This record gives sequence, structure tokens and C-alpha cells, in this order.
Amino acid sequence: MSQANVEIVREVMALVDRVRNREQSLSLDDLTERLAVLVASDAQIDMSRRVFNPDVYRGQAGLRRLLEEIREVWDEFRVTPERLVDAGESVVVIESLRGRGRGSGVETRSRSASVWSVRDGQVINMATYHDPKEAFEAAGLEGWTMSQATNVDTLRTLFETWSAGTGTWHEAQEAWRRGETDMSLFDPDVSYDDTVLPDHVGETYHGHEGVLRAAERWIEPFEWLRIDVEQIVEAGDRLVSTHRWRAKARHTGIELDSPLGYVWTFRDGRIIHFRSYIDPQDALNAAGLGQ
Repeated sequence: MSQANVEIVREVMALVDRVRNREQSLSLDDLTERLAVLVASDAQIDMSRRVFNPDVYRGQAGLRRLLEEIREVWDEFRVTPERLVDAGESVVVIESLRGRGRGSGVETRSRSASVWSVRDGQVINMATYHDPKEAFEAAGLEGWTMSQATNVDTLRTLFETWSAGTGTWHEAQEAWRRGETDMSLFDPDVSYDDTVLPDHVGETYHGHEGVLRAAERWIEPFEWLRIDVEQIVEAGDRLVSTHRWRAKARHTGIELDSPLGYVWTFRDGRIIHFRSYIDPQDALNAAGLGQ
């Protein structure tokens, strides 16, 4: 397992997307130079499963040709990674596609998957699939279901989104207050049981508004608060996440450093219930994963 491979794929996709959509700050020549470090010179891009103009592109010259072809057909074409699943030397990407045809202006939306193979810090192969199940099988993840992959990565997306990508929750607070927080990962009927902060113990928060209110109450006593993910463990239809949370009290200046655990329950790919635990082992025990 290599999170580094996931980050390599994420960086390559971000660079390609910028050029594909004609961002002036990055030209095709700039992209070729930057990708020389991330993509092997003999890399293969297998688009043979697509309906129109199936082809296989080889090397950085092939990638450049693919981008030029896309630019000829589309005014805009976005590939947004929804989930990136680490499979050792491979990374499975579940992605949403949105394009606007050149000349026609017709917009299309679809969903697909791709498998990226990474070796020695470079992408050596990428293949696209219509069915995510086929992508998981190609990456050697036959035992994974879409719900498992989605639930694990939903949590990772949640942690990244709610911490504004930095891990410092105060940086997301203003967005919450402006109503800009993405709550789509939570079921509308979600409930949260807090057992950590003394004045929260035994309290249950309901719905999107309740979750936001709980987050506000978590942040309120602290000058800053950071919650780092240590691991996510599967437990049937539930997940357990373990963390370190660090904070500085607003009035006393006392700094805190403590473990933290959560048990998460999902329904149709969304979080329907979660509960916090001071001791991560208690979270594991509650999910039936006790030693």
C-alpha cells in the first residue's frame, strides 16, 4: 500500500486537467516538462474501451496527442476524481466527467473509472473502464465492493474537505457560517453522538444543521484545533477512524494532545450515524474489532 502513489496520480490528473481546459498558466510544453518526472517515457494510456475513437497512446508524446484530440472536440472537458483507492502499485480512480462540445455547446455528464499503475514514483500505465467493478478487478481488488471503496474514501474526502485541506478546522469555520460547506456526504437524517467534550457527553445532534452545530461547539473553546487521521478500519457496514486531536484553549492557552476515535455507519454511500470516543480502542470494541 502506498499513499505516495495516490498523490502522484492526483498530481498528474490535476496537471492534465489544467492543460486540457486551456489554463494559460500551463501550456502543453510546460506540461510535457513537468510530467517527465511523474510519467515514464514509455508509459501506456489505454483508451481502447471508450465508445468513440478507441485508441492506445504511448509515452509523453502519446499523452500530448490525446490532449490535442480532446481540445479539438471539446470547449471544456473536466475529469474530477471522486475517489482514489490505493491498491499497492496501482491506484483505482472513480471519476466524474463533464464536457461541453466545441461548436455545439452541448453539455454531457458521465461517470467512469481508471486504473493507474505506478512504479518507482512514475506512472507506467493508465487504463479506463466504464464499470468501476471491472477497474477494481483489474487492480487486484476483487474482494472490494463499490460500497467499501466509496465509504472509506468518503471519510477521507470528508476529513480533507472539512479541514480545508490543511487539518486546521478553524480555516473551514467561516465557510460553514456562510452556508458553503458541502454536506452531500451526510444523509439528511444523519445523527451524531458526542462522548468526548465534557459539556457534550450524552448529547445527540440530528440532521445537517445538527452536525454543523456540533462542529461549531467543538471549535468554540479553542484558539486552534487540528484533527489528524491515523487509520481507517473496516468493520462490516461500519468504519472506525482513529485520530490525534490537538488544540489550544482560547482563554487559558493550555495545549491539548489526545487520541480520538469514531465509529461511522453508512446508508447508500452516505453517513447516517457517527459517534465519538475518547479512547480509540473503545471505538474498535464498539464496532466488534476489539482485541
